[in-house]
Amino acid sequence: DPYLDPVGTDGFYTERSIRLPRAYWCYAPPAEANVARQARADEGPITFGCLNNFAKVSQPALHAWSEILRQVDDSRLILHSAPGEHRRRTSEYFERCRISPQRIRFVERCPLDQYFSQYEQIEIALDTFPFAGATTTCDALWMGVPVVTLVGDTAVGRAGASILANTGIQNLVARSPNEYISNAVGLAQDFPRLSDLRASLRQRMLTSPLMDAPAFARDVEDALRQMWRSWCADRTNVLSHSHLST
Repeated sequence: DPYLDPVGTDGFYTERSIRLPRAYWCYAPPAEANVARQARADEGPITFGCLNNFAKVSQPALHAWSEILRQVDDSRLILHSAPGEHRRRTSEYFERCRISPQRIRFVERCPLDQYFSQYEQIEIALDTFPFAGATTTCDALWMGVPVVTLVGDTAVGRAGASILANTGIQNLVARSPNEYISNAVGLAQDFPRLSDLRASLRQRMLTSPLMDAPAFARDVEDALRQMWRSWCADRTNVLSHSHLST
């Protein structure tokens, strides 16, 4: 789509890109995604979270998260991670950054209803980079949790930017790690803005191209027609050139 792969990025690929006009995504929340938690009525310690596949967690992302936790007093971070040595290494990294391990909590794979209930404990989701989340970003927004993301150079780094643009919250899309940190800290420290955003996210999703399945189907149909007509035109040109050559 125009956000996932803006015009001018085709040089990254060996195949020709075909862009949908609105969204690459067509999201339908499962039945286990219950009603989103209402925004808190009172201010208190912020809990950040990242329920993306832990394989996407990079050293630059860990550095940004440690800086966010340092700047937001008493904040916590929930990370999705299977048990293993990487948990210990991650805790030790935060400790070297002077972030107490008690502020970090790991959760592992669980049934879908329990997965969605974890969003009830998270105020702000932190996207991974340079490989961004996709379905988990939609899940978070559906559950009323805003996502801070960092736009990358290729499609795998632009998923968050595409999803947020299609829900009208581009102001949470950062162009640099420093802006990513600033966006997360700023949102955490602006309680009225955070509350208003959380209260509106599900409706934003419902009215966005991300959940307009009929429009998505029409866009795909139009793209297929475009590809077919292009193939026919190319085939005609090849045959004409072959005939002239003989």
